[in-house]
Parts: sequence; C-alpha cells; structure tokens
Amino acid sequence: MRLKIIILMATALFCTVLYFLFRPENPQNAVTLAPVEEVEPEQPPPEQSAGATDWQPPRLTADNYESDYGPLPESLKDTRIPFDIRVDDQNHLIIEASLRRLFDYFFTLVGEEDVSQIKLRIEEILNRYLPEPARSEALQIFQEYVRVKEGEIRLRDQLAADYEASGRTVDLYERVRLLRDLRQSTLSPEVYDAFYAEEDKRALYSLERHALMQDESLSLEERNAALRELDQQLPESLRQAKEEEYIYQELQQQIELARDNGLPEEQIFQMRSEAYGPEAAGRYAEADREQAQWDLRVDTYREQRRAIMDSGLSAADQEAEIARLREQHFSGPELMRIEVIDRMYDQEGRP
Repeated sequence: MRLKIIILMATALFCTVLYFLFRPENPQNAVTLAPVEEVEPEQPPPEQSAGATDWQPPRLTADNYESDYGPLPESLKDTRIPFDIRVDDQNHLIIEASLRRLFDYFFTLVGEEDVSQIKLRIEEILNRYLPEPARSEALQIFQEYVRVKEGEIRLRDQLAADYEASGRTVDLYERVRLLRDLRQSTLSPEVYDAFYAEEDKRALYSLERHALMQDESLSLEERNAALRELDQQLPESLRQAKEEEYIYQELQQQIELARDNGLPEEQIFQMRSEAYGPEAAGRYAEADREQAQWDLRVDTYREQRRAIMDSGLSAADQEAEIARLREQHFSGPELMRIEVIDRMYDQEGRP
C-alpha cells in the first residue's frame, strides 16, 4: 500500500512537470512567467559586495513608476517592480536570476500590450536606472533572452508538427534536452547558470525519477538505490531532505513488517524513539491510534453501505439512504473524505 502511495505521489509530480512543459501559450508569449510580487513594506537595499559602488537599485512599484510609454496596466496594480539588480565596485553587472525576474515581470503583460512595447518598457527601465557598464551589459543579456524565448516558441511548434506528422508519442526527454541545448547555445555560460541551470536540472530529475518509479522490473531496494543515485544531481539542501525522506520510508517499511510479524506496539514505539526521539515517537503513536479509529469507522460504514446496496431499493432510495448513513458516521470535512473513499473503492471493485 505504501509503495502504491509513493508511486501516486511520483505520478502527481510528473503530471506537474508535464503541465509546465506543454501548457498552452499565447503565440506571442515568449516568456516563462514568474509570479508577480505584491508591494511589501520598505526593506533595506540588497547588500553590495565589499568595496562596492555607491549605486543602489531604485525602489519601484507599478503605481509610482513613470514611463514614456504610459502607466502600467491595472493587472500590475499594487505590485512591486522587482528591480533587484546588483553591480560590483566597478559598476559591472552582477549576473543573477533577479535580472530574469525583472524581464518576466514586464512580460506578464503579453496579451494586454504588444510585445514590441513591452520590450521598449524593459529597455527604458534598464537605460534609466542602471549605471554604465552595467546598463550595456544588461541590455545585451536582454537581447539574448528574447532570442531564447523566440527560439523556444519555434522549437515547441516544430516538435508539435513533427510529432503530428510522424505519429510519434511526445518525448518529454527530447523536449527538455532540446530546450536546454537552445538555452546553452544562445546564452553565455554565466547567464545560463543564473537563469536556467537549476530549472533544467529539476526538469530532467523529475522525468528520470518518474521513470524509475514506473519501472516494475525493479525491486523496492533496487528502486531506492537508483533514486539515491539520481538524487546526487540535486543541490545539497535538497539532497539532505531526500535522504531524510528515504530514512522515514525505510523505517515505515520496517514497522509494517514488524506489525505483520506480530511485534507489540511498545517495541514499535522504541524503534521510532531511536530514530526520532521519544516526543516524536509519541506523536506517531497518537497518529496511529487516530488512524486505527478512522479505519474502524470506515469499515463499519462500508459494511452498512453494502447492506443498503444489496437491499433491492431503487437507485434514488439507495442514494438517499447512503447519504443519511454518511451523516450518522461522519461530519464536516469527513463527509467529503468518505465520498472520495467510496468512489475510489467502487472504481477498484473493492467491497
């Protein structure tokens, strides 16, 4: 059962990756958009490196920004313009993901304004506030970024046409690899690392992880070993979180096996205490008791529900009786939960 849950979780993660790779796009939309930030209380400006220039980024919002191209549309009202760009002590641009966030902020206006005007807005704000040589460096990166996004649209359309013409199944690995190659070939290594390296790694990681979770030829031990090896691609902070997840899963498997073999709850408590400490073990034990009580209530309800369904009543009467039965056993959010359980059991043909 736990393996099934793990596989379902992996499938959900894969579906998320699939959505972001193939979601519908406005044909003019040349940007993967980032969330727009709402206006926040004044914060100290970002710290510059030792000996840095006196230049500081401006504090701008959609409401106070004055542009030669008119006020920003209402869709950006009450948002902060993420002008979080930094320069070094020689006024050279420090290349960071914040530059891409600034570009994407304005590109959220695609559909409300022409792409040509959006580009002019971005060039305007860079020209107005950045010192040289950071200004010229940022403008050059912006032109490269636009070429990348235009290339992504062409690539997406070409792949769609190829798949339709050949009848081939969509190959997500191919799409991710081609996107990565396009970005790497258009941007300098430093810009690619700041803008896309982490995103591309995560996309490939998600696809490879999904493939492992779906590989039924692997035993549980083989799958866990392969997943641990795959996790070496992740940053250190994420690798540590994944390792803790594996430790938890392995302990749960040991506990399930121990229960199947009749190990008393006192010893299971001891196993958890050694892994997490007595306080956490107590919380797990309480959660186990609550789960056992819930399972008993569900089993009792399901047995009475089966009796109604075997009673010979009409479909409408059965539905009314089952609704009353649910309200006898459950309340509040539990009613929605039991409806989901009923649908799941019925689809699987379970009693």
